[in-house]
Amino acid sequence: MSYYLDYSASTPLLSQVKQKLESILSVYGNPSSLHQEGLKAKEEILEAKNIISNKLKVLPDEIYFTSGATFSNNQAIQGFLQYHKLTYPHVVTSSIEHDDIYLILEEYPRDLKHYISCDKYGKLNINELEYILDRLKDEIVLLSIQWANNEMGVIQDMKTIASIVNQYPNAYLHTDATQFMPYFPIDLSSISIDMLSMSAQKIGGLKGTGLLFKKNSIHLTPLIYGDQGLIGGTENVPGIACLGEAFKCLDYSIVDDIKNKRNYFYNIIKDLGILVGSFDNRLPNNINMIFEGVNGEELQALLSGMDIYVSTGSACSSYSDEPSHTLTALGYNKKQSQSSIRFSLGKDITYNDLDYVAERIKFCLDILKNK
Repeated sequence: MSYYLDYSASTPLLSQVKQKLESILSVYGNPSSLHQEGLKAKEEILEAKNIISNKLKVLPDEIYFTSGATFSNNQAIQGFLQYHKLTYPHVVTSSIEHDDIYLILEEYPRDLKHYISCDKYGKLNINELEYILDRLKDEIVLLSIQWANNEMGVIQDMKTIASIVNQYPNAYLHTDATQFMPYFPIDLSSISIDMLSMSAQKIGGLKGTGLLFKKNSIHLTPLIYGDQGLIGGTENVPGIACLGEAFKCLDYSIVDDIKNKRNYFYNIIKDLGILVGSFDNRLPNNINMIFEGVNGEELQALLSGMDIYVSTGSACSSYSDEPSHTLTALGYNKKQSQSSIRFSLGKDITYNDLDYVAERIKFCLDILKNK
């Protein structure tokens, strides 16, 4: 038996999505073709767009399919900067963003990028955001803020952030909602966000599929050119159809149960380490703990040998020796950062499972501290 506590990295394929995948594999036409097989494929894409746009309360033609949130983030930010390159746009982001945002901006001029700090609980400094936007009010500004952090699960007040950005006519807001979307409904008719990214694999869909929502009023330069428009290349019909099915299956009624299990688990292990980030203002399935005096990768490996699967942080940067910039931004040193473990629970785990996992964690910590 295995115990999977890494839902923030990827989720199991939903049974309904598996059924959709089996049915869609017989749809082999190119969606750009005008014959019957091509039209079948095109219909699958349009159906997925309609399902997703109804969920998000946006127009179907404001939904673009990508290979995942990383591509969506790149298309949103690089596409915006390229389109507005003659006006030298500024980019405002946070000190705790996903690694891909930092890599996108790595070569961007220092005087055109700005990083908002956060407090020790992971909450962004809103006063700092207002100060930066007020200082840049005559400039074109793109703000990119993750709705919920991928490592510690802390949720940002996106409604307040959006209301501030909307006061500046030259400021635009992009958010990566990948971690937030599985647990909270998003109504983009009630909150003014210009662009939004997400990945299918976080809601029971196929890896290698994601989407970018973009208001029709926002102009981007394509990263990949093709006859299909903003996202060039033949569409991933199975992935897109399965993403639509995963959206159809989003069930927020299970969130309280997951949160209760998370709280139960935290109460068992809280004396073993230090909680990273706010306890109250975080994703309902997330716990990130620093186990001082222990290397996180060694603890992860021991647990994996016992069929308990957890993460040392962001799955996208787990092979790096560098300390997490998120934990560094919260004031933790390199040794502490390298002692962190992220637990992210799914709906199927039981209280008995959590008792067992907690007991194994204690056992592994004893081994590592006394080796």
